[in-house]
Amino acid sequence: MANPETGFSRLAPVESGVERQAILDAVSVIAPAFVLQSDHGQKLTRLALNPTIEGVEASPDGLFWTDRENNTKKFEAVATIYMTLNHHPANNTLAMSNSLPAYIKGHFDGDKVRIDKVELEMDSYTL
Repeated sequence: MANPETGFSRLAPVESGVERQAILDAVSVIAPAFVLQSDHGQKLTRLALNPTIEGVEASPDGLFWTDRENNTKKFEAVATIYMTLNHHPANNTLAMSNSLPAYIKGHFDGDKVRIDKVELEMDSYTL
């Protein structure tokens, strides 16, 4: 619920062990195509010809409820996306490992975690 004075939502840490683990597990298996289809993921494809998502890891201390009213369980998670950026200058393949911070938004559908959005933090990259 938004604070009427600031307009910002109150975030509460996800403390339940079962719900916490469910979110961590769901984030760890996010499909690479889902990441690359995000707005910033499309920017990655301009940065490197064939970016490869190696994995996604949520920070256990970065899991927060954004809405828990009316049987709604929405959350946000701070995560790291691990990737390989493949460049092909003059037919010489150059692959560089990299990682980017990410924000994951999702919700519970019953006891199942649904990922709604992946936002990559790309302020450090200029395209």
